Amino acid sequence: MALIKCPECGQDVSDKAVNCIHCGFPLSSLRTDGEVMIKISSKLQGRCKVYDMNSRRVLWEGTTGEVAVFSINEPTWVGVAWGFNADRLDKIPDACRATVKAREKWEMTMESTSMWGGMEFKLRRVDSINAGI
Repeated sequence: MALIKCPECGQDVSDKAVNCIHCGFPLSSLRTDGEVMIKISSKLQGRCKVYDMNSRRVLWEGTTGEVAVFSINEPTWVGVAWGFNADRLDKIPDACRATVKAREKWEMTMESTSMWGGMEFKLRRVDSINAGI
């Protein structure tokens, strides 16, 4: 445990504290590390991977319909790949890439764009993860 200065009152507090014990300031809002959750639409087919687009490292691997949960230490540019392109970072559409921060929730969706079968894939930030996507 290390001591840090509360940005609100200037008093020493634990770096593990959720709130300042002196003034109640929400110290957890300052943290840049933690888990990110991405709900992967069950409308997508097959296996799925979430990549750190800068390091090209796989942060999570699973199947569509699951919730991807992974830890980061700083804001991270990620991309979601699925199906037969799950191993191809160059095939990840721009709309399926985003810079995520710790404790954020996202969902990967597929929506019909026309009656002729056009599809749009989106990675978008949400307030909560819905079970029925």
